[in-house]
Amino acid sequence: MTLADIAQALRAMQDWPVVQSVGQSAYGFPLLDAAHILFQAFVVGSIAALDLRLLGYAFVHRPVSELVRQILPWTWAAFAGASVTGGVLFILNVVKFVDNRAFLIKMVLMLLAGANMLAFHNGPYRNVDAWDLQMPPPRAARIAGALSLALWLGVVFFGRYLWYPWSNMAGF
Repeated sequence: MTLADIAQALRAMQDWPVVQSVGQSAYGFPLLDAAHILFQAFVVGSIAALDLRLLGYAFVHRPVSELVRQILPWTWAAFAGASVTGGVLFILNVVKFVDNRAFLIKMVLMLLAGANMLAFHNGPYRNVDAWDLQMPPPRAARIAGALSLALWLGVVFFGRYLWYPWSNMAGF
């Protein structure tokens, strides 16, 4: 199966009756888009709270492990909601998104943010007990926090940018 075959299959999904009914509904698409934005805001906001703690700018008197334990379950739930609503938005707009540079950049940034999270949890966070309240946190934790914040802000930027007509211009 080639990339062209995958693109053709994705384009065919856009014609599914259930997808068409949501896309043509006076309220379906706006509600779906609003839900996606709210889920995304919660994902990025909750991750930013932890990232700012890693950078030493917020919640400095709270243990990192406590924030992780309290925030990440909500983050994952919101991420699931954002993934479902984003998936439906994608299917509704396959033709617009499948070759859109802004969309592709958003997806790459999300993958990089996930890789950064895995590196953090398999690296500095493994011995969080040694630095849980330390200010500033270890350099590797601060780098992970800064990188995470930058990547997720990029996801938000390109997620909003891709809706504009010029988002796939050749010069981009």
